[in-house]
Amino acid sequence: MKKFILVAIVIAFALPVSAQFYGPFYGANVFVNKSNLFNSDDYRADSFQTYKKTPSFAGNFEIGYLYQTGLSVATGIQFGTCNQKYTGSNNYYPYNLTATTKTSSIRIPVIFGIQKMNDKKLKFLYTVGFYYSYNTSYSDKWELTNKVPTNNVTQVQTYTLKDDIISYENNINAQANYSANLNRRPYQRHGLGALASAGIKYQLKDKLELIAQVKTEFTVTNAEITNEIRFTPINDPSTFPYNGHAFQNHAKFMNDKNSNWNRASTHPFNLGLSIGVRYYLFDF
Repeated sequence: MKKFILVAIVIAFALPVSAQFYGPFYGANVFVNKSNLFNSDDYRADSFQTYKKTPSFAGNFEIGYLYQTGLSVATGIQFGTCNQKYTGSNNYYPYNLTATTKTSSIRIPVIFGIQKMNDKKLKFLYTVGFYYSYNTSYSDKWELTNKVPTNNVTQVQTYTLKDDIISYENNINAQANYSANLNRRPYQRHGLGALASAGIKYQLKDKLELIAQVKTEFTVTNAEITNEIRFTPINDPSTFPYNGHAFQNHAKFMNDKNSNWNRASTHPFNLGLSIGVRYYLFDF
């Protein structure tokens, strides 16, 4: 009898400590990342305009299904930002530049994952997928700072673009200030992109897992509108200070000598860490 009890105890401890999960699930994640609004023209703008490290964030809710083969399919909804900071200087004029572009979007992804099916608490997870993106808001703000040689005063020129209105302010020349309406928004409403991630899943308790992944997102379509954008001054609608692509430039904050230059495509790109939880409706 004692031997039977001892064997039963050994078998009990030898059994897996966790059940295998598969079937329908739902979860939530936060995504903290380094973001870029990559444009090849901006990248080649030399020291006048250089990219600064820019943080962004996103959060998403997911629903999906895990098959017994280890394949999972998931979708959901994600809301987040993709921003870009710029800095630069020009010794010829001379002046310094600081600028920030902010965009936010709702994304609906379709994600395919693969993992091993076993009773271990720790598993590796790899995913690929694509997404539809809807731009919900945008803003541009940049400042040019320089010393005026005649009186050694620091001049700050501030440009702001938001909600289809561009405005200009000059701290030492108020008469130069203006605001203008845009006949179209500079950023596309709709976009398509691809994503990929690699990381781990860890079972916290029955049917509940912690998921940590390195994740990247890349918007394949052009995020900007590169067709003609016309600025109409609010105070004097009869004149047009600009008639062409927004800012009439080939690099975002650098004027182009040739107004017919075709600006390159802009592709939002995020790379960072995604952390979340996933809950399975059943265990087997």
